[in-house]
Amino acid sequence: MNAELDVIIIEAGFCGITIAASLKNFGINNFIVIEKGETVATIWKKCLRTISYSKSLFYSTFL
Repeated sequence: MNAELDVIIIEAGFCGITIAASLKNFGINNFIVIEKGETVATIWKKCLRTISYSKSLFYSTFL
């Protein structure tokens, strides 16, 4: 691929997707979002699973 891009967004997490949506709203369509994970928001999903598994431990330390 030898295309010239206006913007390259690295990572398709919360911020990357928000930036992509903002660019679209401003009429900028010549961009690409690069994500090293197998899906969008990979790190967020992993963190959410970790928080879900350790929620009872987290709450018990403050009770």
